[in-house]
Amino acid sequence: MAYNRFALGVTVQSVLTGLAGTVFVWTLFQDYLLIARFSAGAVWLGLILYMIYYVNRTNRSLTQFLQTVKQLDSSKALSSNSKGSFDLLSITYNDIIDSIQEVKISKEIEYQYFRSVIDNAATGLIAFDMQGKVEMINRSAQTILGLNSPQYLGDFDRNIDGFSKLLMNLKPGLDSLSKVIIEDEMVSLSLRKVLFMKQKQEISLISLHNIRHELEEEELEVWQKLISVLTHEIMNSVSPIKSLTGTLVNLAGKSGNDSQTEDMVSGLKAIETRSKGLLKFVDSYRNLSKVPSPVFQELSVIKLLSEIRVLLHEESSKNQIALEVNVQPDDLAVFADEKLISQVLINLISNATHALKESQVGKIELIAHRDKEKRTNISVRDNGQGIPNEIVDKIFIPFFTTRENGSGIGLSLARQIMHMHNASIRVASSPGEGCTFTLVF
Repeated sequence: MAYNRFALGVTVQSVLTGLAGTVFVWTLFQDYLLIARFSAGAVWLGLILYMIYYVNRTNRSLTQFLQTVKQLDSSKALSSNSKGSFDLLSITYNDIIDSIQEVKISKEIEYQYFRSVIDNAATGLIAFDMQGKVEMINRSAQTILGLNSPQYLGDFDRNIDGFSKLLMNLKPGLDSLSKVIIEDEMVSLSLRKVLFMKQKQEISLISLHNIRHELEEEELEVWQKLISVLTHEIMNSVSPIKSLTGTLVNLAGKSGNDSQTEDMVSGLKAIETRSKGLLKFVDSYRNLSKVPSPVFQELSVIKLLSEIRVLLHEESSKNQIALEVNVQPDDLAVFADEKLISQVLINLISNATHALKESQVGKIELIAHRDKEKRTNISVRDNGQGIPNEIVDKIFIPFFTTRENGSGIGLSLARQIMHMHNASIRVASSPGEGCTFTLVF
């Protein structure tokens, strides 16, 4: 309809312009029609200028429309003029602009939705280009890596030495397991890299997941099975030896008191004593597979730590060790088994006390607070010599101990108890600067 009006208008104006031009040319040859000549010329010129304006107005509207479509600018609109020939074009134009606005709003909502999904995903995600510029990093990745909105891969190295090189050297499509130190803590990361194109530029997408908890659970399960088999076999072998040794001692005592018999009795008693000791030793490892299920209740952390401090006050005073409690906020609480958590804390304090035996000014701090992820942390910190770097990865392994009379199950048992609480135990130590064990609920 608008096109028909436009064509009719152009035709009429062309005819009128042609007629006016013809009249003007005719008057040029008539000397007595001077006024008519100027009038016809003025009308002809006016019609030509109006046709130029008429066509340019349409071109301007179409140009504005095309630029708006090109720039997806929905803020501009054409006014509709019912008296003109282009009212339908204006209406159509504004309808298209409204459609563009709806598409933009829909795309923005879709973007915000996917951004929310990515930010709340449990798996960490990092995207970066070939120049190392970080295009995207979600909340989980920032939490795992202890970083806040890095702009370039080099920013990762401030917190994790060599991490940018590790990400760049990952092979696409293959799972990789890496151990990195984040805030003085060893963390096991599962990494995977995929490549895709964005506007002719190659983008690397890294997915990462902290699998330390899963590895610890699997390790605990393996150790428990091994300990169960070992204790069963050792008990089955040693118990008859102990029983038979006792019988032989009794028989030898009845046979006489000569020196040879006494030597035999002495040897049999030594075997019996060692068998009892071995049975007691093996029996202690059964604790790792016989931890009772937690009975959960809400515990006041300041009350729990204060009671432990009172319980161990005499021993710490005897060893000239200051035992301090610091809980922030005062109403901090955890949902846990009081007996099992107390057992873990007492064991950690006992280890710290042993580590401070050669310190002139010993100090143990029981510290509790909420971390940035709103988790409750309870730490046992001492100012001893710390744990050597070469053994810090071994301290949670059953049977491993650096104490002369240690059983090597205390920390293993502590880790098992924390896993039963769906929690974890961490260690941070620098040689010569003390050691901190932290229970994370």
